[in-house]
Amino acid sequence: MKKFLILLVSLSLALTLGCDDEVEESDEEPAEVEEADEEEEAEDEEAMVDEDEEADEEEAAATAEDGKIHITATANSFEPSTIEAPAGEELEITFLREVDEGCMTEVVFPELEREEELPVGEEVTIAVTPQEGEAIDFECGMGMGKSTITGT
Repeated sequence: MKKFLILLVSLSLALTLGCDDEVEESDEEPAEVEEADEEEEAEDEEAMVDEDEEADEEEAAATAEDGKIHITATANSFEPSTIEAPAGEELEITFLREVDEGCMTEVVFPELEREEELPVGEEVTIAVTPQEGEAIDFECGMGMGKSTITGT
């Protein structure tokens, strides 16, 4: 596959530079191309590691501190979307909607039969008390942007 790509790049360069000479296929890769391939592979691996670390951070549940947590309502989601809170203790959740677009105009707690409007730029605080192992779900008014609070 590498040889084919090198041949394709060489042919492309020859056409771009106006060279009418035929490009011959070689079993040996020039050292410059080999070094460039190694550098590109190293950069790709580094980028994949960075993406994996970011995904792990996003997937990790936020932990409520001092019985309080702040949640940002973006255009399409609540961040953080997964929260761990001490079981049996009241948790104050303060929502702040930062943008006017999107469907996060309100927050709905289906199991609690509670919903609150989220005006742009205004903090809205809701108190819940999660029990051990209980998941309290919340979402936007359209049922999207699903999030969860888990009692630990």
